[in-house]
Amino acid sequence: MFKRETGAVLASAVALIISLSSCSSTATERSFAGGEPDTLQDVVQKLFGNRTYPAISYSGHRKVRQSIENTPSIEETKEDLKILSAMGFRMLRTYNTQEFPHTERTLMAIRQLKQADPDFEMIVMLGAWIQCRNAFRKGTDHSVEDAAWNQK
Repeated sequence: MFKRETGAVLASAVALIISLSSCSSTATERSFAGGEPDTLQDVVQKLFGNRTYPAISYSGHRKVRQSIENTPSIEETKEDLKILSAMGFRMLRTYNTQEFPHTERTLMAIRQLKQADPDFEMIVMLGAWIQCRNAFRKGTDHSVEDAAWNQK
């Protein structure tokens, strides 16, 4: 079950990378000079390790206690993305994709920034948390997943 879910998450992330990178001719020219890639493996090889796409892990939560109420707004996320872009980052790896609305807000913020500035560019890799049995408690077992939590 773990391998199947991991494969599905990886396929979704790569599909998202393809769709976001194809939104801009600048992104296409930088990543895929010489034509569009033929396979997902081509996309991965073109993006990962590509120095024109520096990446950073990103979670916009500003408060210690992460919750739906403490999830950054679209406007706060846009501020973060502008700062990261100004620093040269063009690829994000997100966290908290299952439990909080931060992923949707990040994607909406990118869409709004792209509408305001067609040259704005940010690629997103969706992170996935696969919880093990008794995570964060005594008796943690990393060899067995918490299927009930992971199915949420």
